[in-house]
Amino acid sequence: MITRCLIAAGISLVVGATTVAAQTCGGSYTVQSGDTLSQIADAQYKDARKWSVIHQNNLSKIGENPNSIRLGSKLTLTCIGGLPTGLEGGTIAAALDVTPVKSAVVASSSTASAAVQVAAVDRKIKLLTADDYAPFTDRKLPGGGMITELVTAALNSNSKVQDFGIYVVNDWAAHLDPLLTDAVLDLGFPWFKPDCTSMPDSFRCAKLNFSEPMFEVLMLLYQWKDRPFAFNSDADMAGKTLCRPKGYLTHDLEGNGRNWLSKGLVKVVNPNTVADCYALLEKGEVDAVSLSDFVGRAAIKDLGIEDKVLVVETRPLSIEGLHVVVGKSHPQADEMLALINTGLATIKDSGEYQRILDAHMSRIWSEF
Repeated sequence: MITRCLIAAGISLVVGATTVAAQTCGGSYTVQSGDTLSQIADAQYKDARKWSVIHQNNLSKIGENPNSIRLGSKLTLTCIGGLPTGLEGGTIAAALDVTPVKSAVVASSSTASAAVQVAAVDRKIKLLTADDYAPFTDRKLPGGGMITELVTAALNSNSKVQDFGIYVVNDWAAHLDPLLTDAVLDLGFPWFKPDCTSMPDSFRCAKLNFSEPMFEVLMLLYQWKDRPFAFNSDADMAGKTLCRPKGYLTHDLEGNGRNWLSKGLVKVVNPNTVADCYALLEKGEVDAVSLSDFVGRAAIKDLGIEDKVLVVETRPLSIEGLHVVVGKSHPQADEMLALINTGLATIKDSGEYQRILDAHMSRIWSEF
């Protein structure tokens, strides 16, 4: 039997079993004349904001531009909160059963001490993540978070995986260097991948290898409703000031030929928190806040500014994959990623991948 453990650096916490009620919903929607993703979301989910869920779930069919849906194309609509119903191919959304996981304190709060003590634990595969990255990883979330559950399911589905453990070290800055680049642990998640073709010398491209994306995230623009501006092409961003909190990715502003930062086409302000970004937006000190679909919308709700902020629907600023990573210096780097990628393909083919997404999406959107 494969062991599934979350081992905390300095904190012991057990994630209990959680169940999301089964329901018949979701399925395939055929695009009609005049449809937009917002209209489809409003009709099928009773919530036009869920256009981004439809886009995200059909990226391979729609592409980057959410307005490029084609008449007659069939879109997959995820089951969220019991909707939509009555569509072809609708299924019973299986309950989200989270296996209770063991917890153990194997390290002090010191990262250096954690590195030494974790390395001493004998496990076949040692994975690394941290808390406080909802909805993707956090021991307080069902399954430890969406990506944690996907990684666990992928490894469980691979017959070549005999044993693995997931270690929680709540110092994200230490994950890539030294814990992964020095192969203290084997695999880490979830991490964004820069455009390594145009940015080969960036730290992540130079030091890490990446799995296939476990999930793709829409990076959206959030504007103050009284000061909107069009975003139909990259040219519309010239001279704009964006806000992203300190430590958040900026490689999407440089990669894929954009070079917005190096050429000074766009300015980025980096305050300490997401709330600080929205405060600057309200004051007019930035033109837009740029965050992922989940983080941006959750903050808008928490701050009580839903009626003041406009979520730009014409196109995402970028689409970023969340990956499992391994240090290039790891002696079994290729083999480790092959285990993840093979397992990921297996759960996609079996429907387990979609079941996990449906359960998490239903919970996430019920909170917005």
